[in-house]
Amino acid sequence: MFPIITRWRISLNEPPAILPWGYSIATGQSQDISMDFGTELKHTIRRMYDAAALKPEGLLSRVQLNRGRELLVDLGYQQSDLDLLPEYIIKSAFPCGNPLPIIRDIHPKAILDLGCGSCLDIGILATEQNQKKQIIVGVDFSRELLSIGSRFIAFLPASHIQLLAADLTALPFSGPYFDCINLNGSFNVIYDKATFLKQISALLHPDGHVLINDLLLVEKLPAGFADEIVNWTWNVAGALPPEELGKIAREANLSMVHLHEHEQLAPICRGEILLRKGNDQTVDGENGTLKY
Repeated sequence: MFPIITRWRISLNEPPAILPWGYSIATGQSQDISMDFGTELKHTIRRMYDAAALKPEGLLSRVQLNRGRELLVDLGYQQSDLDLLPEYIIKSAFPCGNPLPIIRDIHPKAILDLGCGSCLDIGILATEQNQKKQIIVGVDFSRELLSIGSRFIAFLPASHIQLLAADLTALPFSGPYFDCINLNGSFNVIYDKATFLKQISALLHPDGHVLINDLLLVEKLPAGFADEIVNWTWNVAGALPPEELGKIAREANLSMVHLHEHEQLAPICRGEILLRKGNDQTVDGENGTLKY
């Protein structure tokens, strides 16, 4: 039995708000006291995604770029997977990559999806027959995005899915419970990544995995760029060079399994990073090298 969350209630310091269909979405408490940069960033991200969730045209509606089904197919999502979801989830999703092949390959029994948004990845996993015994917990800053995903999740015959609106850096869990922690486009909006990786590493079973799809830094950012909140909101200012990411991962007792660059648009590239708990030396693929 999950030690914190049950199907109908999420235990936090504040009483949870019960949605009409019986699912609990509670708001986590930030540990920050003053409105420092990290705290302001959290508030900004929450407000931005809450507002985007309420727009029929979805996130970044004024920007001319691929979105919806076209974006997801470009990122490698299979049409057969997308056909499992209602169009309102597809329209509101804005991931950085497709984590599903890796998640399916490692066969986790308990998944924590941090920054799950409107439940794109959770929704697909929840519909798969071979995933019925998995426990899936989705957490996001935005209550509005979670409400979109809940409309679909609530009608699935699954008692193993939990959704929680909370601060990703102040999670109400303790002790190792999860086999896989997924961050699809949410890692770079975390201000103190070194502390964050240590916190989520403590939630993993031995040999559990952290899977990150986000932007990586391949060139230096302009001076002062990372001092502006707005530059963090689209994941650019929070991007790390691969070497720095590897360093803070090792400090969190996480080893690099692979790091793949999918495409570059200097000074950043879109990448997939798979980490495993434990500081043993690990490599990517048959050639025995990390892919930078």
